[in-house]
Amino acid sequence: MLSSHFAKLTEGERIQAINSLIELPDEIELLSLRHLGPAIGRLRSRHLLNLLAAEALAAATALEADVFLSAPSPKLEGALVAEGRRWTRLP
Repeated sequence: MLSSHFAKLTEGERIQAINSLIELPDEIELLSLRHLGPAIGRLRSRHLLNLLAAEALAAATALEADVFLSAPSPKLEGALVAEGRRWTRLP
């Protein structure tokens, strides 16, 4: 579980790690759901995905990006392939 890594940190390290997630560097951009919303709707009509998976698929499609998965997600994996996106499951 990802949170177990945070539990191993000292309090100062944990605060620094959380702050680095909250305050993203300028080179990291976030896509607006206003932009992704229509694509999420279209993709959900083609693929039986939950909202989080549909958002990931829509973002990958919009950015023409590969997707890295930390856990198996057969429905998302199949949808990514169907939409021409590559994916990799991390060990």
